[in-house]
Amino acid sequence: MSRIAAALFDIAKLERIETYVFYDRPLLFSCKDEEGSLFLTLMLHACDTVEVWIFAPMGHRRYEELKAGAVDLRDAFRESPGRELYQVSIDSQSGAQVKARVVDATKLPLAWLPDEGVKLLCPE
Repeated sequence: MSRIAAALFDIAKLERIETYVFYDRPLLFSCKDEEGSLFLTLMLHACDTVEVWIFAPMGHRRYEELKAGAVDLRDAFRESPGRELYQVSIDSQSGAQVKARVVDATKLPLAWLPDEGVKLLCPE
């Protein structure tokens, strides 16, 4: 991905597929874009003015492995294709995207990610 890719990333064009963690709002969910590309999405931070999210691209096979519990959540983010994630800031009041940038998945603080070994338990 590049800075251009980050500039073109548009959360308004994403469709939520499944919500895995919900507390007042979705906090961890999968979504897809208009072309069918899949993302695992996690809220990193929220305050009165901004929400910060990370979007991890993933292929269809990885998505099925994640849902089957074969991949833990931390690895799903840290081993994203190309080791690149989108970090997106959203205005808390309007929901409008404020900023998007590409970040190195291997440099995310581990404290931001689910604990090692945490897996999804999705019913079939």
